[in-house]
Amino acid sequence: MKKSTKIMTTLSIVVLVSLTLFLALKFNKKKPVSSNIPKKYYSIKDKENYNIKNIKEINIENTIADINLIVEPREDIQLNYYGKLIANSNLTLNSIVKGNEIYINFKGNNKDSLNIFFSNLKLDIYLPEKFKQDIYIKNVSGQINMKNGLNLKKLTIDSSSGHIKLNDSTIDNLILTLSSADLKSRNLSTKTTNVNTSTGDMDISNFNGDFKGDSLSGNFNVSYENFKNNIDIKTESGKVRLKLKENSEFYLNAESKKGDISCSYPINIEDKFNHNRIRGLVKKDKNKINITTKNGNIEIAK
Repeated sequence: MKKSTKIMTTLSIVVLVSLTLFLALKFNKKKPVSSNIPKKYYSIKDKENYNIKNIKEINIENTIADINLIVEPREDIQLNYYGKLIANSNLTLNSIVKGNEIYINFKGNNKDSLNIFFSNLKLDIYLPEKFKQDIYIKNVSGQINMKNGLNLKKLTIDSSSGHIKLNDSTIDNLILTLSSADLKSRNLSTKTTNVNTSTGDMDISNFNGDFKGDSLSGNFNVSYENFKNNIDIKTESGKVRLKLKENSEFYLNAESKKGDISCSYPINIEDKFNHNRIRGLVKKDKNKINITTKNGNIEIAK
């Protein structure tokens, strides 16, 4: 009887292991690394220049290159595209003027999908100091870096995974739609800033302007140079930290369902004090701060 039980146990283990291996092979199939895709090495160096006259907008669609926007004393717009690429097809710079807009994108030479094995491609866009119009950037994975300060009517960035640096710039209207992309900014002045992000963090110092932010899990860390503005931030689980000047005046409406709220300013509370909600006045109500988060903490610091 013991021998029979032992045999049955052994058979059960064999069947279980066989079934596990079968399921693992069936449901964990990975596409094999395509060793038969042709790999070619490309060394890219391309330049194009455009007259600035009558140009109202620069429209950029980018898949992989890092973009540097560089302002300098010059009379034209120069595109400098360079770097190394290992792929099944070259990725060439494609730009054209249509009406008052310059369109910039990249094209592969292969009808099949582009397979990239290595890239350190960069696109430097040199702008005249007097260019103060609009720039639109749709970005997939490249980094975006603004150098030497922009002065624009409108800057719109739609980025899925690349990080953004925006320093020493004056922009009337800044619109950011980000997914898994971080923004780091210093010395930024706007009339209005509108940020919609899923998981990216916003780290902004020496900021001026109205600010509106909407996030699923990204954090907001905004430090003002001078505060005479309105702030409206909503986030599911991100933390919100605002640093304002000592003499700031505002009406605060802050609520966090599962987080704590702290305010360094003496505030006249409208209703009963609650760690999860504060509504009250700091001196005057000319400026409004509205912050709502479900899981993150809220801090208003001096």
